[in-house]
Amino acid sequence: MEFFAKIINKFPSLIIALLICLSFFLLALFSTAGFQWNDLKHSGSSITCDEFAHIPAGYYYLKTSRYFFNLEHPPLIKDIAALPLLIINPTLPRFSEIKHNFEYPYTEAATFARSAEIQNDEWSWGYLFLFYPGNNLDQMVFWSRLAMIIFNSILLFLLYYFLSKIWSVRAAFISIFFIALTQFTLAHGSLVTMDFASTLLQIITLVWFSAFLKKFIENKKYSVSFFFTIIFLTLAILTKFSSLVLLPVIFIGAIVYLVIVKKSARWLSPLSMLVLLILSSIILAVAFYSLHLFGAKGDEIFRQIQYLYPKNFSPVGLDILNYLSRGNIFLKGLAEFIMGILLVFFRIEGADQVVYFLGRNYGAEGAGFWYFPLLYLTKISVPLLFLTFMMLIIKVVKIFQSKIAWDKELRKSVIQNAFAWVLIVFIFTYLPLALFSRLNIGLRHIMPVVISSFLLTAKALDSYWEMKIYHMAKIKHIFFASAALIIFSTIYTFPNYLSYYNFLVGGYQNGYNIATDSNHDWGQDVKRLANWAEENKVKTIYANIFTKVPLAYYLEEKYQPLYLNSGDIPPSGSYLAISTFRYQDNVYDESLLSSENYAQFKKDFIGIVGGSILVFRVP
Repeated sequence: MEFFAKIINKFPSLIIALLICLSFFLLALFSTAGFQWNDLKHSGSSITCDEFAHIPAGYYYLKTSRYFFNLEHPPLIKDIAALPLLIINPTLPRFSEIKHNFEYPYTEAATFARSAEIQNDEWSWGYLFLFYPGNNLDQMVFWSRLAMIIFNSILLFLLYYFLSKIWSVRAAFISIFFIALTQFTLAHGSLVTMDFASTLLQIITLVWFSAFLKKFIENKKYSVSFFFTIIFLTLAILTKFSSLVLLPVIFIGAIVYLVIVKKSARWLSPLSMLVLLILSSIILAVAFYSLHLFGAKGDEIFRQIQYLYPKNFSPVGLDILNYLSRGNIFLKGLAEFIMGILLVFFRIEGADQVVYFLGRNYGAEGAGFWYFPLLYLTKISVPLLFLTFMMLIIKVVKIFQSKIAWDKELRKSVIQNAFAWVLIVFIFTYLPLALFSRLNIGLRHIMPVVISSFLLTAKALDSYWEMKIYHMAKIKHIFFASAALIIFSTIYTFPNYLSYYNFLVGGYQNGYNIATDSNHDWGQDVKRLANWAEENKVKTIYANIFTKVPLAYYLEEKYQPLYLNSGDIPPSGSYLAISTFRYQDNVYDESLLSSENYAQFKKDFIGIVGGSILVFRVP
């Protein structure tokens, strides 16, 4: 006991940080896995739509060394999520020239066509793999999510540790407290998706980049910070292609720093170092891609590129990719890396989507400028929003009250808080791209901006910790009161973190009137619907749920598809289950007849299952 007491006394800050990270780990795990691990089919959250592609793709990469599925996302997260599956060893469906028996439920005779592989038919592959005879969907999802939660918890601790070296320990504590106990980050940090890990890796990259920049300008040893900037930039790029926004951020941040801090600095040397940094990261990322291609032939890679290459792009690019795909293993990796980036741009430009937002459905035009700002104000807990805006107001007032010339004040601030200023550059580079994007399918797409705002709030709280507000409460007292409310809110809304909206808009029970999709309904509550039907002894339930899972898998013989196309309403007394995404998509579809519109059942609403499935009973 004395040994452990000495450790705690010597490293109390690390112990507290570990406890915060452990809280994140436990909340993320139990909110998605539930508590009945001996019956995973009825415990926790169902597989979400994006996980349906990511988990099968990752296992396929590791088992085949081929990279023909889910190209629009880099491989790192999928690899990590698939690692535990190598232990439980689910069956990988066989490939053939012709696909057979390709309807759920599958038989052992079902195969997957090589042509469908080349065409990146990732959703069909996901169906076949996840529901292949002998494979246990819920077991695979559990282990894949557990791997991600462990990885994300480690990243959260690393963020604390690195922040504590460039900021104060208290600012680092507050930063990870906000991240670990916010419903929005918990929801996405517990799934096999890219957004949370990508955001943490981007921010850690900027921590090391700001340290490198400061040391370089001050003529101090910078090799360690330069090396770790390369490593974490590489990992960020391998997690999500949106991390490439770090490249202009690095250049803009360096130029702003040079202009403000040291106007007489020679620019050639630091900018050449930035070029070296970026090239090194891209080379390492491409090398990692190459590890996934030992089982792929050059002509197969080019056939896929030829099939997926955007028709409105230059044919010169296709010729270049043709040359690369037929080269050595590194050039093949480069071809796949470039193709992934092109697919992301193509998806953003095409924006093939149906987006519900504030009483209207939007298509390729997107939901508009206010989509992300309003979601930020409604999906982040009110105490955290209060702290953010309070510190923003205080900071602005302090700037205007300062008696030091603004340029000297700015220079002093940048020198003392290089990372904070890099974060500001990051926000003002990333945010305009998102605000004017037509791809509006969830607040998660600006998670780097959201978490950056958490960090800047934490830094400001630390800076004004002892300051009194109108000679009353100190900032620290306001923080502790707000922190208690944040903890209460997180516990109270457990486990409905994905569908969470704050009380300003009525919580998750009303939040779907703001926006759906990954903001509220991502298919996570199908298990809970099955449990509800069992508990309430429902024999038949007509359902229309936003999910990739065959509803008969969970609801079994209880399930009947809900179709109103013919105008026929299910018999009196029947239960209807409609997920919020499908409900809003239907209600605000002006092309439907009133007899086909779900709005006719409003008066028959009996409750919401989980956070996202509306249940009605036909009178």
